[in-house]
Amino acid sequence: MAQIQTLRETIEAIAECRNKADVSDRYGWVYYSQQPESFVDKQFYLSSNTDESDDPLRGGSEHWPAFAIRHDMNRFLEVEVFADVLDAQKGQYPASQIKDYADALEHFAHRKSTLVVNASELAETDPVIAVKLSRRIYPEYDLKLAVCPPDRVGVAARALVKLQKITLVEAMARCRNLPIVVGDRVDAPHKDIIVSQFVQLGLPLSYVNYEPLVWKLDGK
Repeated sequence: MAQIQTLRETIEAIAECRNKADVSDRYGWVYYSQQPESFVDKQFYLSSNTDESDDPLRGGSEHWPAFAIRHDMNRFLEVEVFADVLDAQKGQYPASQIKDYADALEHFAHRKSTLVVNASELAETDPVIAVKLSRRIYPEYDLKLAVCPPDRVGVAARALVKLQKITLVEAMARCRNLPIVVGDRVDAPHKDIIVSQFVQLGLPLSYVNYEPLVWKLDGK
């Protein structure tokens, strides 16, 4: 269902996606309000691919979704580009707040380039918070094998060889010295694939998830 969102809600919608491909599957374009000028205070609309193709109205020289026209919103960026801008900002400063993302989007809107963050001006992140943050705008996961019965060590080792491109000797040694990291900072689709592979082998994995958005951790 089409709805108007704040910048925070729009960023959260992108960060809830599993990866960039999932963003493209869910959304088509990002629209924004003409006023106010501040990106922090603008209203946004994430169109779906269906919105872009079903009964569109004309916006300028192009066809825009009726919802965007009714609410006097301008087309901003293709959603993949919008997500890339957020991802670039996140990569430079994992603890980016709403204002940081707004500055990055405004910079891109005017200059069509990534805003370069001055590391010396960044606020120091609480170490307790920092270790729980993903490096990207999407969730990340560490996958661990904590328990492996002696009769499954060979099976686990062979799975590890395929996954990490290491020798069988090295894999056997690791599987005898648990716990071991099976997946390091993988995205959600890769997490599901790896977990499924090990479940089929009778070797359930535990995982740690890393949150993309700092305000989801610090309660702001």
